[in-house]
Amino acid sequence: MTGPVVSYAIIDSIRRMLAEYTVGDRVQYAALADSEAYRAYRQQVDLLRGFDLASLGTDDEKKSFWINLYNALLIDTVIGRKIDKTLQESRGVFASTGYTVGQFWFSADDIEHGILRCNRRHPARLRKPFAADDPRQKLILSQFDARVHFALNCAAKSCPPIRFYDAEKIEAQLDLAARASINGGMLALDKAAYTVSLSRIFMWYASDFGASLFGLLGGRRLVAYAARYVDDPDERTFIQDHMARLKVRFMAYDWGLNRYDE
Repeated sequence: MTGPVVSYAIIDSIRRMLAEYTVGDRVQYAALADSEAYRAYRQQVDLLRGFDLASLGTDDEKKSFWINLYNALLIDTVIGRKIDKTLQESRGVFASTGYTVGQFWFSADDIEHGILRCNRRHPARLRKPFAADDPRQKLILSQFDARVHFALNCAAKSCPPIRFYDAEKIEAQLDLAARASINGGMLALDKAAYTVSLSRIFMWYASDFGASLFGLLGGRRLVAYAARYVDDPDERTFIQDHMARLKVRFMAYDWGLNRYDE
């Protein structure tokens, strides 16, 4: 079976799972685990070994494919490992769970930090995911896009909303994902205290948004990045007009499983 055929089949199976077994920002894990949609997805996972990675020619194709696969992988991990409360129950789960795609094995960390973050270090590690001689280097995006942080869902309640991404629409979809995430709780403004609270994603990945040292340096750059997606014009104007006075705080992160109460 050729790469493109495999890619269409697995992407269609992911689309089906998300369409039938997500409610808002939650996943119906129990119902999905016993569904034909999930069995079809698992069959396609087994065929990923025959996937032609060269068929992902553009950044848009790479982003849509790897974002969808990452999100599906984490759903698959929750079901396969019978995780009940949080992925943190399984130590090192993001490094130990993954798929063989083509001739290479990719963990969730490899997909996120190696491919989608253009081989940038995990916040808690000293080394880049792919060494200089790693053949997977040729698979990374040609240009880094910080908006991927608003599309990746690690099965936690504080993660961005889980959505399906289409290569032909991904530019608009990533903008919508950023807007939905920022206005859906990743930014909170306290005008009286001149304080902006941001999701911890902005702290962990501060360098991806123009800051450094987990937001201790250049914290207002994080605010400026997020503010461009704020829907409320009064809040957006307040942030822009008082940027020099604003204090930056980071919210607690809820790692609880994004399970729909079935």
